[in-house]
Amino acid sequence: MIYLAAMSNEEKRIGIKPIAEELDIPAHFLAKILQKLARENVIHSLKGPSGGFYTTEDDVKNPLMIVVDTIDGPDVFTSCAAGLKHCSDKKPCPLHNDIAPFRNAFRDSLNTKTIKEFADTLKNEVTYLVV
Repeated sequence: MIYLAAMSNEEKRIGIKPIAEELDIPAHFLAKILQKLARENVIHSLKGPSGGFYTTEDDVKNPLMIVVDTIDGPDVFTSCAAGLKHCSDKKPCPLHNDIAPFRNAFRDSLNTKTIKEFADTLKNEVTYLVV
């Protein structure tokens, strides 16, 4: 999502194959994710020879958490890091209390920072998506 937000716009759409090659992601896997994001109107797509996926100015104003919620659902920040079914604040697993501060800080960051903020760090070469 950050790559797409940094590299695309309504006039510059990107196909699955170039994104998959650039980020070393299996194209089939990436296609399913991008199609889901497009169906949920998180990103946009256009079919045809000049088609591809892209983000609009409105899309990138959203917090990055919208992508996490769309792909993984809300349980990603409440499910047990060790994969236990009955882990909770009242009955924590051995990892629960150590992971909670990191998970909460990460969730807060994804909720408060926009997609554009993350994409701008990539555009300005402050961060990198080099594989």
